[in-house]
Amino acid sequence: MISIISKSFTSTIYDVFILVLIVFLTASIFMWIALPMVLFSIRNEIKKLNQAIQDYVSKNK
Repeated sequence: MISIISKSFTSTIYDVFILVLIVFLTASIFMWIALPMVLFSIRNEIKKLNQAIQDYVSKNK
């Protein structure tokens, strides 16, 4: 009886560890996909802001 419980408990720990590993790997893959998209979006917004500032400055000279 004790050996069955300990095997079941060990199996549960390994199952949780594998589940955490799968979730971590999935999240890191999504981050490698999403991070460049976010950075390009920020870059484009900064370019638009820079252009708007240049237009404003040149208009008010």
